[in-house]
Amino acid sequence: MISKILTAAAVSLALTAPVVSQANTKLLTGDARLACEAILCLSTGSPPSECRPALKKYFSIKLKRAHKTLAARKNFLKLCPSSDGTDNSAMIESVVHGRGR
Repeated sequence: MISKILTAAAVSLALTAPVVSQANTKLLTGDARLACEAILCLSTGSPPSECRPALKKYFSIKLKRAHKTLAARKNFLKLCPSSDGTDNSAMIESVVHGRGR
């Protein structure tokens, strides 16, 4: 009885392993990931501690002129792809000119 349960569990794991590995390959990494995290973190009232790396990257973007800094930060946030291919410029614009200063 126990061997049948263990066999069923092993077969189940073997069948789901490819699905899990395929799902992991679609995760964002690098600056695209940080840009998406920064958008989420800047959109919330009090960002959690998990936001530190993304916000550190965002606020480390500093140029000599304020308008150039905002443009560079906006370009950084544009690295975050839209899931359905739509343009998210309006949302990014409001984040940059709102809390993301």
